[in-house]
Formats: sequence, structure tokens, C-alpha cells
Amino acid sequence: DTPSRIFSRHNDSTPGSSDFPSDVLLLQAKVSNLHASVTSHASGQPEANITAEKVSFGYADDDILAFDRSVQLFESIANTLPSAGSDIAVRVRNGPEEVRVEVNTLPLHVKLDLQRLDETFSWFGGLSSFINMGTSSATPGQKLPPPKPQKGVRFETPDEEDRARGKEQKVDLRINGTRVDVIGKDCSLLLNTSALKLVSRGEGIGMHFSRIRLSGPYLRSSSAVGPPILTEVENTRVDFMFSPRPKDLERLLELITPSRHRFDEREDEIMVDTLLRQRRKGSVLSLTVGRVKIEADKPSQLACLPSLADDLAKLGTVAKYLPEDDRPGLLTLCHVREIDVGVDLAGRMGTIQGAFTDLEIAHITVPALVAVALGRLSVRRNGSEELVYTSPAPTPSSVPKPPVVMMRLIDDLEPVLKVNLMGLAVEYRVPTIMDLLGLGEDATPQEFEAGLAASVANLGERAQAALKGTAPSPEREKDPLERQAKQQMKLDVKLLDCVVGLNPLGLKSKLAVVLTDGRLEASPGGDGKQGDTVSASLALKKAAILLVDDVAVLSSTGGSFTS
Repeated sequence: DTPSRIFSRHNDSTPGSSDFPSDVLLLQAKVSNLHASVTSHASGQPEANITAEKVSFGYADDDILAFDRSVQLFESIANTLPSAGSDIAVRVRNGPEEVRVEVNTLPLHVKLDLQRLDETFSWFGGLSSFINMGTSSATPGQKLPPPKPQKGVRFETPDEEDRARGKEQKVDLRINGTRVDVIGKDCSLLLNTSALKLVSRGEGIGMHFSRIRLSGPYLRSSSAVGPPILTEVENTRVDFMFSPRPKDLERLLELITPSRHRFDEREDEIMVDTLLRQRRKGSVLSLTVGRVKIEADKPSQLACLPSLADDLAKLGTVAKYLPEDDRPGLLTLCHVREIDVGVDLAGRMGTIQGAFTDLEIAHITVPALVAVALGRLSVRRNGSEELVYTSPAPTPSSVPKPPVVMMRLIDDLEPVLKVNLMGLAVEYRVPTIMDLLGLGEDATPQEFEAGLAASVANLGERAQAALKGTAPSPEREKDPLERQAKQQMKLDVKLLDCVVGLNPLGLKSKLAVVLTDGRLEASPGGDGKQGDTVSASLALKKAAILLVDDVAVLSSTGGSFTS
């Protein structure tokens, strides 16, 4: 009697309304005033037009997904909104050589209340169980019955006719702005984007955003207006290709096997032919970003991010229900041209500014591989004090400068993290270390040494734990499967033209240690249990020391000099 009880109650309580009572409704999708028309032009090409006045999906009293003109943050003269009174407008044209589908929508508003989503899907046994209902009818071990042969005359469907004629399927989608609210238990995040332009062709799918803004976290218990983190992303393009392009394979090879500065001249051998043969059968996800700007302050408000990440992880478990195939894993290529970071640490440390250019990342899921390259970097304190930067290594003008940092990690029985540092300069200043350790100006040398030793010991403990694949403290216990999957990792760092600057306190002099050619190797000792040691060795083939009594000489405009 459930259907009759619900429908009779609905008809008695709200006659003439299309809304179900909120106490029995979990989720609903609404489409109002749907209009469709088909016209034929003089050339005989049919055209279909579909419009919907209102489209929404969500709860009885709130929407999860809706189209709203008021949420548009970034205005543009290129925005082409649907006709007045419509959320979505679709036009389908069937031409002699192609079938084109054009979709145009109002700005999209997505509200993800993570706790409420989890509570709603708990009625179905959780979100994973709800998704698994669609796959339970066809389990991997179940054999489907063979299709019955069709009798009589068989007519071709329009799709089969299009494939027979070789028509190209083209889809153009434009969402004129998006807003995504991610609401957790303690805080929330806000994502705003400009118009989403998506193009689908036979070889792949392309997507472009002119601007993206991510702000938060916004604390529920705080009345602060400004967010502690504000991220601006400009000119973002995402391409998904069913097979790699030649330039994609060139970028991958240059990251894992650089032609000029190899990771290891002795035994840097990768089966390139096998890798390329696998990659030609796999798909590629390419991400290109023009500029990223990050501004962060109020560090105390960032403590809520772990709880928000836990809430998001509950929804992330649906990834295991995505379809899989026998092709090689997905190749992901990311290129960020410029990154500007500003972090206000407050107190005596002040503000830390970082500038990075040409960050490239390559990642393959199966077989697991990750490679990273960074063109140039600069880290300053309070706008003037240089901490880390790229030293101007002498290179011919016709030869492009190598990346300052390159890294590669390949999944193996004994994984080795290989790192190339080329032209990296690090400045050591006593006032910076004192401010970092929280020591006063009247601190004694013994207090300075004790604080520095404790900081270095803590850093060494974390590095040792990272190499061994164990937690830095015994309080944190990992899952047995995770402990088994975690492998001990070796570290191999190649140093080329790196500089360590030592600046004494209260003097104009400076000592620079130049590591022209060196190598640092570290590996965990024993069986990786707590308390085992990490062995490290440093080999210097060529190094130099430069001592000057006045640092102004280094920045003088006189003739060039070499050491």
C-alpha cells in the first residue's frame, strides 16, 4: 500500500501541486516548461530546438544543482545566455557531413552539503551502495545470455546511418559561469569560475576556463569576512585525448629521460620503446594553466581543513566503481606557466613570497610513474630578503636554460626518488633562523644552538620516516594493507652548480659554497622498523669556495668575473 498511501496523502494535502511532501521525499529532479520543435530548412537539413524554463535537482527544501543568473561572478562580453525565461537551450543540426549539438545554459550553482549528502544516501546503505546497485545486475563472474537473433526485416537506426556515412559527431557546450559551495562539518569552500566552454570531437574533449577563484575555508563559528586562502587561476585548459599526440609523448620523454642533464649517467636506462608502445594505446589528460596566484593569511583558521578533507574522502570512495578497461593507465600531463604565492605568517617571520615558473608534472597510473620539473623559483621574506632562488648559471644564449628542479619516481621493487638540482641557491641568515625558532635578540649562542639542533632533529626524523615509509611518531597507526603496500624508498640527489650562501650576523662579508658537481644518496637501513638508521653519503666531484668581505661587490655593475 506504499504507493497509494504516498500519492493519496500527496493529493489530499496539496491539491494541484507537483511537489511531494518533504517528510517522504529524499531527492527530486524538476524540469518545467520543456519545449521541443523540429524544423527543416530549404536545403533539407533538419534542425531540432529544445528549451527548458527551469531545471533543478536536490532535496525537498533546497537544491543541489540549479541554474541561477545571479551567481555569475565573472562578466564577459563573450557570454551568450539562453533566451529570456530558459535555463537550458539545445540545438541539434543534422548536416550532410556532421551532426552538431549546441548546448547553452545559465550559470550553474552546485551546493554540496557533505554531511547532508551522506545522511541522504545512508537510506540506500551509503553512496557506494547506491552506485553499486547499478552494477549488481552484471557482476564480473556473471555470464550474460547471448542475444537472440532478430527475425524479419531489420531497419538501420539513425546512429548506424550516421556511422555508415562517416558523419562526425560534434558537441559544443557553454555554461555561462559556475559556483560550487562545498560545505563541511566545521567549514566550507567556495569555487567560482567564468564560463565553461566544452568541445567534443572524434579525437577527444577540450574544456576551457578563463578565470577560476577558490576561497576559504569559511568557519561556521567565525564572523570573519575575508577568507584565509584566496586562489586565482587564469587561462585554464583541459584536454582529454583518446590517444596521445606527438607533442604529448615528447613532453613525457623530456621529463623522465632529459636529453641534456640525465638523472644518472651510469645506469639511467628505461625501456623507452616499451613505454612508448604502451602509451600509444592509452588516453591522455592534459592540463595547461597560464597563471596561479595564492594569497594566504590567518593560519589559525586552517585547522579545519583536515575535517573537510575527511568529509570529501567519503564521497571519493566512488572512484572504485568507475568502469575499467584493459588499456594502459591514464597519462596526466600538467603545465603551469606562472605561480605566485604569498603567505602571511604574522609575528616576526612576516610574509613569505614565492614565485615559480614552468611547473610540469607527468603521471601515469599503470605502470606507476611520476615526474616533475620546475623551470625557475624564488622565495623571499618580506619582499627583500632572498631565501631560495635560481642562480644565473652561465649558459649560451641559444641553449634554453635547464629546469632548476627535476624529479622522477618509478614504481619498482626498490623505488628510487631521483632528483636533479641545477643552479639552486640557498641563503643562510642568522636573523631568519632566530625568527623561525622564536628566539629573542638577547638569546645566547647556547640557546641558538639548542633550538637549531632540535629543529634539525625534528626535520631529520620526518625525512627518515618518509624514506622508510613509516609514521614520524608511534601515535599514528596505519592500516596493515597500507603498511604492506608502503615500500622503503631510496633518495638520489644530483647537485649541479648549486650555491649555499652563509651570511654572518652584523657583517657585510659572505661565504659562498659552490657545489659544481656532486651527488647525495640516502637509503633506509635495516628492515624499516622504528629506530633503524638511514645511511647517507655525499660525493663531490667539483666544488669551490668564494669569500668576499663586502656583498656589494657581487651586485656591482662592473666587468664580469669568474671564480
